[in-house]
Amino acid sequence: MQFRGKITGESCTVTNNTTNPLTVTLGEVAVSTFGGTKGAQSSISPFKINLTSCPASAKTVKVKFENAPHPDDASLLAPNAVAGVATGVGILIADANNTIVRPRATSAAYTLAVGTNDLEFNARYQSTSATVTAGPADTSTNFTLIYN
Repeated sequence: MQFRGKITGESCTVTNNTTNPLTVTLGEVAVSTFGGTKGAQSSISPFKINLTSCPASAKTVKVKFENAPHPDDASLLAPNAVAGVATGVGILIADANNTIVRPRATSAAYTLAVGTNDLEFNARYQSTSATVTAGPADTSTNFTLIYN
């Protein structure tokens, strides 16, 4: 058995609120949006992780979205397994440079200023097969902030 960890200095505070909640609305997307093509994408939905009270000791931060990847495409999150769930689709997260942030992998580093910072991302649906079926396509994920 191994126990691993690190003692760090102060960290920032996550402070999303009603004007920028930690709920990302991807909207209702027609099956036809994917055009019968694997890898087709919906429009992006930008979102931010708001940080406040960032100390001078926190120079950069990376974000890791913790959920397991989609079984058909490791770059995507899978929709929650509920009755009537949409199939053939997953949720893609990208960073501010539009670089894909794979589940359980870290994003590129965001430079932090003392005080308030917004970590910008975007999300969208992406088809995992040529056949997409209609249904709910919600998911959730925890995230970890990794400071340097």
